[in-house]
Amino acid sequence: MVNCWWIVGNEKVHGFDPDKMKTGELQQYGIRSGHKKRQLFSYFSDVQVGDKVVIYKTDNESIKYISGLGIITEKLKNDIITFKKIVHLERKLWLLEIRKIDALKNLEFLNAKIGPITISKIKPEEYYAILVEVRKNNTIPVELDLSSVITVKDTYSNKLNQDVQKEPSNGLDGIPDRKENLICRVVRDSNLTKTLKKQHEHKCQICGEALELGKGIYYSEAHHIKSLGKPHNGPDIVENIIILCPNHHVLCDYGAMELKIEDIKQRDVHVIGKKYVDYHNKNIYFGDEL
Repeated sequence: MVNCWWIVGNEKVHGFDPDKMKTGELQQYGIRSGHKKRQLFSYFSDVQVGDKVVIYKTDNESIKYISGLGIITEKLKNDIITFKKIVHLERKLWLLEIRKIDALKNLEFLNAKIGPITISKIKPEEYYAILVEVRKNNTIPVELDLSSVITVKDTYSNKLNQDVQKEPSNGLDGIPDRKENLICRVVRDSNLTKTLKKQHEHKCQICGEALELGKGIYYSEAHHIKSLGKPHNGPDIVENIIILCPNHHVLCDYGAMELKIEDIKQRDVHVIGKKYVDYHNKNIYFGDEL
């Protein structure tokens, strides 16, 4: 599971200025052992290589904004980490703007009652909300998304009975033969789709209907506009996901309907990428998907 972190850079306090970091540059960062906040933020030990980083700059006065985004590249002893700056934001995301984003209202950094936090953990939905906002004015590479990963199961293991497919037998004993196959599946971020469904109250972004199952329980489905599997190989990111009722999900899956970005019901915390809608219309709706 990839974690997300909010790292504060103050040149006088932390020894580095986020704005002076060049794209691709590395920076060491840590919380001193015995620091008064160390016990409160014990989850700092959860940091692992590949985690995503939001780099925030402050001078404790007038300068307070997100300066860049990066990834954790190394974890050392004594709670010291190394992170790389992947993107330097041309258009900063200022603190006043951050406070207006509903999905960030519970951001730990904003609600700390013990003074400034040097590093805090960000929930996946909070990280996505930041990505959506900064993408409005900056180009953000796919590697900074909480992308899906491809998992290949070991075909030589005799214990993987769930990957053994049954086929009709040519024998006379009526017992089907078994054949081992290489299984390659896309692992999706289920927490992301759960969050989006909740944000939309399970209402279809096309027709606006929510399927009620009774007792206040509602059902909806998450559709990847540019499909994750081959040949499309779309990303498992918020901009490529639309929440649908089962009927519209089937129509989109089979390329039986055109998507119009202006007709899709969107929210500030969930902005669908036009490029994925255009891809659907060109390659799935008008293509040979059927």
